[in-house]
Amino acid sequence: MGLGEPALAVDLPGHGRSAWRDDGDYSPRRNAATLMPVLRELAPARSWWSACRWAG
Repeated sequence: MGLGEPALAVDLPGHGRSAWRDDGDYSPRRNAATLMPVLRELAPARSWWSACRWAG
């Protein structure tokens, strides 16, 4: 990226190449609960995080 820092892009469930959820729950709260362990594992220093919203 422009700042010379590593970047991480994550497909949320039901988006990109990720599988659909059996229960159909794609709420922001559920997506955040899914994403937090990934961010903690792969970006523990978290000098900054960014997110993208989608319309639907």
